[in-house]
Amino acid sequence: MAIDCNVKTFVAWIVATVNDSSGKNLQYERIPLDWLEDGMEGTKKQFPERYISQQPPPGSDNLVTYLWNMDKVPFRISNGKCSVFKVIPDWK
Repeated sequence: MAIDCNVKTFVAWIVATVNDSSGKNLQYERIPLDWLEDGMEGTKKQFPERYISQQPPPGSDNLVTYLWNMDKVPFRISNGKCSVFKVIPDWK
């Protein structure tokens, strides 16, 4: 995804949380975008295409992914996409 904003450092995380059916949090992962943009010039920053997350724990019921804009600055996302895949190894 590409993020366009008028600040030198866009302090934001992509967050993924997994809850069970009662709402209890089972897993919390974050990708700090401001750490990844180190050395990027200009206001439009292109972030890596893929991130690999952990296997959700047993009892998982709900996955929520969001972008946490910590400094609440205006921004625009282009070419953003979120996909969830389950890898099933073929061990023989």
